[in-house]
Formats: sequence, C-alpha cells, structure tokens
Amino acid sequence: MDRWPDPWELLADNHFCSVAKSLGILYTIHMFDRPDITAVQMAVDRESADNLVLVNQGKYILNWTQGQLVNITSLEINIVRAVDSSVITKKIN
Repeated sequence: MDRWPDPWELLADNHFCSVAKSLGILYTIHMFDRPDITAVQMAVDRESADNLVLVNQGKYILNWTQGQLVNITSLEINIVRAVDSSVITKKIN
C-alpha cells in the first residue's frame, strides 16, 4: 500500500487494474466530502477475488459489476481482507 499511486499518479499511469479502479473510487469518494458517507473500505471478496469498495458499513458495493451500484442485501460476499479508506486517502492530503 505504501507504493500505491496517489490520485494524480493513477491518472497519469492510465492503467486501471482491479486495485487501481478501487483506489480511484476511494479517492473520488473522499474528495466528495459528503457527511452522509460514513465509512468506506476497500475489500477483497473470497469468491470473486475482486477488489470491492464498501460504502456506509457495507450497505453498498462499488466495483462489483462495472457501471452498477449493488445493494449488499442482494449479494453474499465473503471478505478476505479489508483496508479502511482513512489509510489509503492519506495520499491525498
């Protein structure tokens, strides 16, 4: 994580693997600075091995299905590991 790109490096690299997509989503959400977004995590699902972004204690999942917002109640996910956005968004400040 220490070597992950900041938002501007991510754009300059122009290479968007699953991790890069999740980072971009996290950076974007952080820059919104909305009070109704209370918790954001980047997590890896055991079944799909995808890097997901969980919003508001996992109520919503981003980066599961490209271009769709998925409600967690409709899916079963098994988180292998997760990183809180506060750790990742330090690269912005």
